[in-house]
Amino acid sequence: MKKTEKVGVIVLLKEKAVPQLHAIFEQLVAKGLERAQVLEAMGGMITGVTTPENVYRIEQIEGVESVLPDEEKSTPTPIPTPSRAKFKE
Repeated sequence: MKKTEKVGVIVLLKEKAVPQLHAIFEQLVAKGLERAQVLEAMGGMITGVTTPENVYRIEQIEGVESVLPDEEKSTPTPIPTPSRAKFKE
C-alpha cells in the first residue's frame, strides 16, 4: 500500500471570520485537515496536515484568507532505496 504524502499547512482566516474560528476549524477538519491546532493567540491561525489535493478544498471554505505551506509538518516523500538482495554476494 502506497503511503499518501501529507503537506503541512497554515490556514489564515479573514479578520471578519475570526469570531467564527471554531466553526471554521470544524469545517477544515471535515474537508480533510488532520492533526489540526488552533492558534488563537496568533489571531486566527490554524495549522495541520492534509493531502495536496485537499488544499484547494480548504481554500474554498468561507472565511479562509489563505493557505500557506508549513514545511515543518510536511511528511517527505520517501527516497527509494535499492533492494538489499542486490548487495548479497
